[in-house]
Amino acid sequence: MTRIICGCCDEKTEEILGYFSEVEYCDPRLILIVGFARIHTAIRDLVAQRASRQTNGRKPAIFKTETSSLRRANVLDSSYYEFLRRLAAVRNTVCHRLTKKATLEQEPHWGDLVRMHELSSVAPVWPEPIHPADDMSKSAFAICIAGCLAVELDFEGQPRGFSALAGRIF
Repeated sequence: MTRIICGCCDEKTEEILGYFSEVEYCDPRLILIVGFARIHTAIRDLVAQRASRQTNGRKPAIFKTETSSLRRANVLDSSYYEFLRRLAAVRNTVCHRLTKKATLEQEPHWGDLVRMHELSSVAPVWPEPIHPADDMSKSAFAICIAGCLAVELDFEGQPRGFSALAGRIF
């Protein structure tokens, strides 16, 4: 059973845990794709909110453009922006090019997974952080839960990301 052992088990956290409950023990590629889909939806919601406040109402339609515009507007912090770039690279490879499980254990994606683990470890999903080398599925699960929390929780005017999430947990 998954437990976030931090002080932010609110309604949104419970919703995110429920969303991922069916993929908790799945192939890490599926977990990362599901996580990317949820995070991308949250990014699109943020972009739409910002576009509705502007007079022209135009909003970017490509993930890289969406995240770049949110980073420039200081809606996302720099570590979360890095996380998103790495997650998108892994997702695109798994979905569009190489589908073998070993893809994640090879560079450049091994380095992406390790760095995403480092960035997202501010939200302890498991009693101890689980490195991708020890259990890639559990690590991918924790990476995606933290990634969703970092963008979906409201940090009261602070840029969304791991810095604000760490401040809320501790």
